[in-house]
Amino acid sequence: MTRKPPEVHARAALVVFVVIVVVAFPLYLFRLGTYHWFFRDDWGFLTGRSLGSVKDLFTPWDTHWSTVPIVVFRVLYKAVGLRSYKPYQAVVVGLHLTAVVLLRVVMRRAGVGPWLATAAAGALIFFGPGSEDILWAFQIGFTGSLVFGLTQLVLCDHEGGLEWRDGLGVVAGVLALMSSGVGVVMALVVGLAMLLRRGWKIAAVLSAPLAAAYGLYWLAERPQTTNPFGFPKLSVILRWVRSAEIGAFRALGHYPVVSWLLLAVLVGGLALALWRHPRTRLRGELALPLSLLMGGLVFAVLTAIGRWPAGENGARAGRFVYLSAALLVPALAVAAQAIARRWRLATPALVVLFLIAVPANSVTFGDPPFGQKYFATQERVLTTITRMPEAAHAPGDLRPISDPFLPAGLDMSFLRNAVRTGRLRQSSGPISPAERLEYQMRLGLDQKAVAPSLEGCKRVAGPVDLSPAKGSSFRFLVPMTITALGPTARSVPVVYDPSVGQRIEVVLSGLHLRLHALDPVRGLGLCDL
Repeated sequence: MTRKPPEVHARAALVVFVVIVVVAFPLYLFRLGTYHWFFRDDWGFLTGRSLGSVKDLFTPWDTHWSTVPIVVFRVLYKAVGLRSYKPYQAVVVGLHLTAVVLLRVVMRRAGVGPWLATAAAGALIFFGPGSEDILWAFQIGFTGSLVFGLTQLVLCDHEGGLEWRDGLGVVAGVLALMSSGVGVVMALVVGLAMLLRRGWKIAAVLSAPLAAAYGLYWLAERPQTTNPFGFPKLSVILRWVRSAEIGAFRALGHYPVVSWLLLAVLVGGLALALWRHPRTRLRGELALPLSLLMGGLVFAVLTAIGRWPAGENGARAGRFVYLSAALLVPALAVAAQAIARRWRLATPALVVLFLIAVPANSVTFGDPPFGQKYFATQERVLTTITRMPEAAHAPGDLRPISDPFLPAGLDMSFLRNAVRTGRLRQSSGPISPAERLEYQMRLGLDQKAVAPSLEGCKRVAGPVDLSPAKGSSFRFLVPMTITALGPTARSVPVVYDPSVGQRIEVVLSGLHLRLHALDPVRGLGLCDL
């Protein structure tokens, strides 16, 4: 039997990969991601930024330079408003699949065989542990920085002097910086890769515009890169980095034995790849994958500096795991290829090793705490509450959802304007008596921020029933649920968080409320009753 030529295998593997990527896009939008709706930071770009304001476009969002995501959100808001989340989600899904394609390009340029490259990239296509960066539209910042950084890496990966591809690469690098802090990591990756591939002069020329752009931004905006708790100890950073890398292997392998085998492949395979002619290999096929691998470590260090109070398990948040895994996979593929060159019969086993966790990872989309019920509740409230007669007279700054992670701009003024301009499509189904009580309560209790004080406060162990008069107010110290009571029905308990505002002003009459402590051990902390 004659052996098929290499180009036949390469074409077949490419066709399989392209088909999977093409199928994945609608599968994400119309199945895996259908439960998602506008979420937390999404609202910050929708309610608090404007295309016509330079300050809005460049003011950092949670320490990140976010000009590109802000522009995308504002353009989409003008075009489709809040009528559908799919256009916003389509952008982040498209960026995710583009990142996977670019990672496969990097692997193939590094000498990874077509089937191994397809398997390694395929492990990231339906990557449930990193679903935040795939389905949450706000994460076009992280995923966009990865894509723009990989684009620069691929464009600048060539022999010879400077040419037009390098110029386009610099533009992509600046866009990576303008998308999120991950752009800084990708700039370092590109700089290291070019240092290895093309020497220090080219690396300096390609890195200088990025350094200048970020330097000017930093001088103008002074983004906060640490947190109120200060700089972490070295031991804390090391534990965070260790947790991040373990989290990436666990996410890629899912099963403990598979995760350990992937680690063995990385260590053993890279040793084999560097065994002969290490200098030549570093300046050639290993330059890009190893630079990405180092970028993963840098990313872990930078997130540790900003997020260390969350504890080392915070390093395994989905948005971080996604980046860590993406930066790790090319080096894993190169290591697997080194083993396959030495023991050709190991290739099928290595392909299986990359893909064995995909079925398990692909069913984890939508896992709690932010699953279908969470998004359905928020969409129900925000698309229905403006239908209530009381909504027309509610204070403009009243926030119908008491969530400290939602921006203050998500208030009744914004919702009424969105309905008036046709950007928010109201629900059309019947409103049950229990829901009517809930919406009246949400519209009748206006949270206000006040200076903390314990004067006039007391602890109450059990529930408290109130029938407050319009114009009255009270304060509370700890999170609680409030249920609206009616003659024949009661609302679902609604959580009220004091970090949104410790004083509740009653702006509707006829409310009958039952207050429960969210933590029964701590009880209710009520003031000025």
